[in-house]
Amino acid sequence: MQKRSFFGRLFRRRRVSIPANLNLEAKSVTVDDIATPGIGGRAHAYAYGLDPLALIRDRVQLSSWVYDCVRLRAESLSSVRWYAVRVASESQPELLDPQHPLNVLLRRANKQWTFAELSERAQMNLDATGNAYLTILRVRGVPRELWVMPVGTTAPVPSTSGNFIDSYEVNNGGKVRRVAVEDVIHLQYPNPDDPYTGLSPMSAALQAIDLDVRAVEWNRSLVENRAVAETAIIYPQPLSQRAYDEIAERLREQHQGPQNAGSPWLLDNGADLKAFGATPRDMDWLESRRFNREEICSIFAVPPPLVGVLDNATYNNIETANRMFWQNGMLPAIRRWETQLNAKVAPAFGPDIRVRYDVSHVDALQPVTSAAVDVAVKLWSMGVPLNEINDVLNLGLPDVSGGDVGYVSGSVTPAAVNGDEFDLDLSADTDAGSTEEQLAEIEAEIEEKRAELGALRAALERSSRD
Repeated sequence: MQKRSFFGRLFRRRRVSIPANLNLEAKSVTVDDIATPGIGGRAHAYAYGLDPLALIRDRVQLSSWVYDCVRLRAESLSSVRWYAVRVASESQPELLDPQHPLNVLLRRANKQWTFAELSERAQMNLDATGNAYLTILRVRGVPRELWVMPVGTTAPVPSTSGNFIDSYEVNNGGKVRRVAVEDVIHLQYPNPDDPYTGLSPMSAALQAIDLDVRAVEWNRSLVENRAVAETAIIYPQPLSQRAYDEIAERLREQHQGPQNAGSPWLLDNGADLKAFGATPRDMDWLESRRFNREEICSIFAVPPPLVGVLDNATYNNIETANRMFWQNGMLPAIRRWETQLNAKVAPAFGPDIRVRYDVSHVDALQPVTSAAVDVAVKLWSMGVPLNEINDVLNLGLPDVSGGDVGYVSGSVTPAAVNGDEFDLDLSADTDAGSTEEQLAEIEAEIEEKRAELGALRAALERSSRD
């Protein structure tokens, strides 16, 4: 039995039973029609004549850097949590019950895949080819399942009546089906040459990717030839064609391939062996892989340390790289998904229903960090009120009583003591007894503030450790 490659398993043919009451209307689309890659069918012509299946086969599978970037982005997107809310005009969004049909769909996309698995596959399509197609299967007009459509045999049908796109065409081994626009979620990267299909990120770096693939092939060829560069065998007299063929065949049998590495050279007829070392151009060819990987990572917005390039990595710059990856690379992708889900899926459940994403579990996106806590402590020691620090740094902590007053950290004394703030009357008519009572009240209040500030400092330190 032939072993399937990773992408062969990813896009392999699936047959899934369809409920008898599933509303497919007049389009006659089945899961078997849309979940089959149909490699033998018509592949949509992309910009620059790139076949999306060829992009996957020839680049994603052959270049380790491309695969690592595509995989990392897909896995990161699949970790995002999705939930449904009801949005009122003048109130905070209301979380819907976990068993609401939309929340169920956002957990389980269909009988075969969770929503995380579906989003991982679709994002991989999007990053590899510039397009990802999902179809919505409805029951009585309400979305019940989502499926990934094959990018190689799915294409939008431009409208001739002013609707921009009339439908989407799926070619399954010569069997063509049309899917309504409202039943397709089309995720795409902007393409200046074609408004109907997206532009693959790899299109901008084809030369770097191809050069990287060729560098790997060159290294493999070098190993297969005993890790020896060009070698010449010089005979003192000319050879006949027959003698040349016999010698070349014998040399291939005895010396070619890693299994023959180190075998002795046996020459006759006065032959002389001359081996050539690696030239500067050869060494530059090998070194070029390092520059290629950085260019490949840049087109996917993936910092090199996150795919194992640790040449100059430290703990601090890896942490910064992870934050850059999520803020600059993943958040735009997540918002693209949110927009499409709210446009194509959420409206079927009600006009005030929306899909939201949750990335609170992603450490790189959390506002409370050790750096923020350090800044908060420094500002507080300068007399900045704690509640104001909380608002400016977005620490997410509740306001504390007395937190609107600044204190000097040395003696925890109010930074701006005045008679109005503490109701202190120091006029000449005030007797000694009442003044002592007021001072005692001030000292008690200061001790109370000191305790509250100590508790807040402890909370900030716990947040930093967490």
